[in-house]
Amino acid sequence: MTLKNFLFFFMLILASVFFQSTALNILVISGIKPDLVLIVVCYISLRWEEEVGTCLGFLLGFLQDVLSVGILGTNALTKTLFGYLCKKAERRLNTRNPVVQMLLIFLFSLVEGFFFLVVLQIFHLNRGIHETIVELILPEAVYNMILTPILFWIINLLHRRWILEDDRINTG
Repeated sequence: MTLKNFLFFFMLILASVFFQSTALNILVISGIKPDLVLIVVCYISLRWEEEVGTCLGFLLGFLQDVLSVGILGTNALTKTLFGYLCKKAERRLNTRNPVVQMLLIFLFSLVEGFFFLVVLQIFHLNRGIHETIVELILPEAVYNMILTPILFWIINLLHRRWILEDDRINTG
């Protein structure tokens, strides 16, 4: 990996955590906020080696935990797992296909939602199970799924421009 690619992905990581914890509030619809960090973890995992996606999943999840009011470690655990599973899925599925990417994000969002539901039940932070599934988990999974091709396209576009701009500076 070149230094310019590393810098691009490093800035992508910082931007995703920043936007998830602050500026992403403008995208809240009926109390549902997309999980930008999950989408970025999957994007990076599909482009780098398995270990990189897994480690970055942990790092991004941990940063998300630190900056949120949730239970420390829950995002770190799920994002680590999803970073690993994305790369495993790439071996069996055509993960370059936007529909497959959307379905992966949808599935991961559901799994994460159910995991958080179980954690809430363990810690007696009761909320109706049916209400949580219907009003939070499913809508967030759908929202993440819809945003996936848009965000993947934006990241790809920015990455291409970053590389082209860097090449123009070096040759100009």
